[in-house]
Amino acid sequence: MNIMKHIYKNIFRLFIHFVFFLISCDNCTEPFSYELSDQFSVNPSDAVMTVDYEKGYIYTANPWYPKISQYDQQGKQLRLLDLSTGEQGDYEYYIPVDLIVDEANDIFALTNPCIKNADNEWIPLNGFSIIKYDNEFRYKYEFYFTELNVSWLSIAMTYKNGILYVTNGKHLMKINADDGSYTIFNLPKQNDENSYYHTSGVAIDSDNNIWVVGAYNWFPENPDNWDDWEVGVQITQFDSNYQNQKTYIAQGRSKEFGSFSNQPGITFDFDNNMYLTTGYCQSVEIYDFNMNIQKEIMIDEKRSFPTDIAIDYNEILYVLDSSNDRVLIYE
Repeated sequence: MNIMKHIYKNIFRLFIHFVFFLISCDNCTEPFSYELSDQFSVNPSDAVMTVDYEKGYIYTANPWYPKISQYDQQGKQLRLLDLSTGEQGDYEYYIPVDLIVDEANDIFALTNPCIKNADNEWIPLNGFSIIKYDNEFRYKYEFYFTELNVSWLSIAMTYKNGILYVTNGKHLMKINADDGSYTIFNLPKQNDENSYYHTSGVAIDSDNNIWVVGAYNWFPENPDNWDDWEVGVQITQFDSNYQNQKTYIAQGRSKEFGSFSNQPGITFDFDNNMYLTTGYCQSVEIYDFNMNIQKEIMIDEKRSFPTDIAIDYNEILYVLDSSNDRVLIYE
């Protein structure tokens, strides 16, 4: 009899705890309930961004006026690195394409080295280089891949556990971040007419799947009616062996776009949720690990062009709006 009383008492206690849990969760924060909390200005036409989670620095890079900037979390510019001076590296001029920060707070800049042609214009070489700096922009070393006889103009880079991953949509390179040794993998083609992937962003999730994002186009049925042409985002997943691709189309679509391809960006949080900037579609889309969309954040108070995104340890989002030369901060 005493045992039964003890069981009933514990059941009653569990019931009371459950009721209090339900009451308290009326005020719980909903998952992905992001709100704009701050913003700061960056250099005109900055197009890529990364965050140093430990130091709190935000880095942006500009491919048109080749510079890399370092900001604190209040948006104060701390340092500016000019890649057109020829002071570092074997080439006089570099176009920064992507940025990452490693565990030691060093910066890796993915670049297109350039040489001058007969008309005194800077022309990107085939291949690319990766330059390493410390967090005060002091040059450390450079890995050269300019001998590669393929076009690496539409490229992106990510990083995990001492390995740099670089892709142009046709190939994926795994590069040892210490010594520059590498292996190249051919990515499987798509099944449609666009046999490879336009690449503006790449990320690796906690299961070591590789995700590549780029432009997706809905062409008009009538080729003469270009007013019906829409642009969006293509998201392609490759498994840890860089095979078995699955392609998804993001939710956003837009008829309002410019003279070059859409430039989406991608990152993951520590629960394997995906965060996607949609470029011309003027939004951030958040997906769970099953690719179910959880939230859409519209960035439409101005003509925006969100091209890159990062998330820190506190799940604060940093969104680079390249059209309005600003970083938006969502908490």
